[in-house]
Amino acid sequence: MLTSSHPPLPGILAEIEEVAGRDAAIAIQRAQGGQDVFIVAKLSDRNWLVKAVGREPAQKISDHFTSGYARQKVTIPIGESSAFTTAQRSREAAMIAAIEAGASSNAIAAAGGITSRSARRFRGRYLASLKRSNSKVR
Repeated sequence: MLTSSHPPLPGILAEIEEVAGRDAAIAIQRAQGGQDVFIVAKLSDRNWLVKAVGREPAQKISDHFTSGYARQKVTIPIGESSAFTTAQRSREAAMIAAIEAGASSNAIAAAGGITSRSARRFRGRYLASLKRSNSKVR
């Protein structure tokens, strides 16, 4: 088990981190995040994986996923630095600010660009998480 101060990587990136290290996993996420890619058994210097992480980590990843025989199709998660994730966090922060200011469901929805039903559900989850975290403190 990894004992790192870094947040855990999503999906297959966590598996790549175990095999070839965090730097390799992050390099793959940056190079191919959000895409379907093939990890091949026989690597060439022109292969995307070798270009992204270097020959030795690429070979470790290839051996892990292909067992030296066939290619394996995988989807690389977008990761935490994507524009989508950044926009989502910004919307969540705006909705949390509205909730903490006592705003209505419609105002929360407007702040987050979502429906009022989704705003009510978000508020419920947010308040429940606050309640759980406050009960752990005591």
